Amino acid sequence: MKDYKENIFHFIITFGAILSSILVLLVLFNILKESVPFLKEIRFTEFLFGDSWTPLSKNNRYSFLPMILATLYISFLAIAIVTPLGVGCALFLSFHIKRKHSMIILSFIDMIAGGILLSIMLFPYVVTGCTETFEKGKEKYYAASQSLGVSKWYTMRIIMLPFAANSIFVNMLLAFSRTNINNYCIDYTINCTQDK
Repeated sequence: MKDYKENIFHFIITFGAILSSILVLLVLFNILKESVPFLKEIRFTEFLFGDSWTPLSKNNRYSFLPMILATLYISFLAIAIVTPLGVGCALFLSFHIKRKHSMIILSFIDMIAGGILLSIMLFPYVVTGCTETFEKGKEKYYAASQSLGVSKWYTMRIIMLPFAANSIFVNMLLAFSRTNINNYCIDYTINCTQDK
């Protein structure tokens, strides 16, 4: 009976692995098939080693290299910032804080890191959306407010913020919807210590 159950379990696992492999190969095949027209127009070496990505310009250019270099740059910059801070914090918690208090502080660090990570991920969406609205408002109202001798702070606070209220609200909703997509980051960060 035990061997029978093990054989069924082995069959299910094998079938799942084969099915997953087939699905991955089908996705890869579909991506390659859809890429053929693009790769006929753009040389593969230009796509990999070109110097710019401007698909919407008149002289559109497609290159993957700037994205790879930007990702590497950001990754190395993040490592350079976080390593000394993390090592210093770990030394402090290990040598200057009692073990019981250290575990509580580590839990708070995990939660704060998750919140900061999510905030940083949402920051560009809010900034980009609001900047477009503020630029339109600036074109419409700033010259008039300057001619009246109104200060920038007054213009921003009394004129621009009410003008952009709807845009700010919409961008908040968009950012909130992104939190649902990106919540896995917080879950991962909070559960990091539990997996150790």
